[in-house]
Amino acid sequence: MAGRAGKAVLVEKPFALNAAEAAELIDAARRRGVFLAEAAWSRYVPAMAKMAELLPSLGHVHAVQADFGFRDERGTPRLQRRSLGGGALLDVGVYAVHFAAAVYGDAEPTTVAALADLNADGVDTQTSMVLGYRQGSQATLMASFNALTSQEARVYGSRGSIHIHGPLVAPTRLSLLRNNQLVEAFEFALPAPPTDVKFNYAVNRMAMVYEVEHVHEALRGRRHESDVVGLNATLAVMR
Repeated sequence: MAGRAGKAVLVEKPFALNAAEAAELIDAARRRGVFLAEAAWSRYVPAMAKMAELLPSLGHVHAVQADFGFRDERGTPRLQRRSLGGGALLDVGVYAVHFAAAVYGDAEPTTVAALADLNADGVDTQTSMVLGYRQGSQATLMASFNALTSQEARVYGSRGSIHIHGPLVAPTRLSLLRNNQLVEAFEFALPAPPTDVKFNYAVNRMAMVYEVEHVHEALRGRRHESDVVGLNATLAVMR
């Protein structure tokens, strides 16, 4: 509705329930010439920009590993019900998939294999994925509501590796390694939180500032999509 009214739209992840819905939204925004972007806030943080800067030093990237899991002990309806768009893949797996996409230049995988644990409503409470890319590159990803995982990521290349320290949703630290030995560590301080605002999300919540600033810059520049997470990238992740 906002897009039809000519308003810019920042869509909370998951962008849609499936690729067909995502394509419909993207097509509508492009036809109307309005801004549309996915709020994949993990991709806007400085640590991800530093990773992109370091990637060429790794040589050929052979493998990516990423996971995001926590225990949904309360059986949260929006996570566990099909009618509410539940599922570990849509809720937290999207962060792992976006991480792999960032490493591989938003290229779509050529092969996908997955195994899921489904609840009584047919919703995945845990999903493991192996994505295959050109030149033999791979990504091994996992999302879970059943177990607390490291919520970290690693990139392995022919000349070194990068370790993204958790939380994957909004990392502030990463390490560059050669032969599994630390070469350099990087840390990015988050902006100080305002004292007069109450937040309902505790994990590195101020990292959302980077996404907000990026969208403001895009709107001031009269752009219709993000140059960090473009609409083609969002559609590739949904596929």
